[in-house]
Amino acid sequence: MKKRRKIAAVSILLAAACIVAFVLWYQAPVHRRIELDLYDDNGTAAAAQFDIAIRRSVLPDRPDSLRGSIAFDGKRYETTDLYGGQSNYFYEVNQLQEGGTMIEIMQNSIFLFYIEFAPDYSSFELLAMSHKVNGEAKTWRSYIQ
Repeated sequence: MKKRRKIAAVSILLAAACIVAFVLWYQAPVHRRIELDLYDDNGTAAAAQFDIAIRRSVLPDRPDSLRGSIAFDGKRYETTDLYGGQSNYFYEVNQLQEGGTMIEIMQNSIFLFYIEFAPDYSSFELLAMSHKVNGEAKTWRSYIQ
């Protein structure tokens, strides 16, 4: 009887250790460098380079977050912890360095509003973003409409 309890206790501890290891592995950031062409509503193409870290979450009320930088339209955009540091918002580096109010910084920004990754996170299946230049927004997609 003692041997069975010991085996059961070891089995439970091993299963718990596996669950904890999986959760820690799953929530570790996944770093990727992805290059792709994006298209506006007129079919005009522009190259974008993403250097990002995806933080996945096992909690249903906490969505995955995206941090890092994007090179697009001759400028570099980065996420920041300023003003709440929301995921999927990228701000022009020069604007961040100059400072200003959040409204001024938002005038030149990128917001990724739709993202689908490949199963191994190696590329985007679909991506749609809003690119603001001097307050005027333009939508870019990873496919031609």
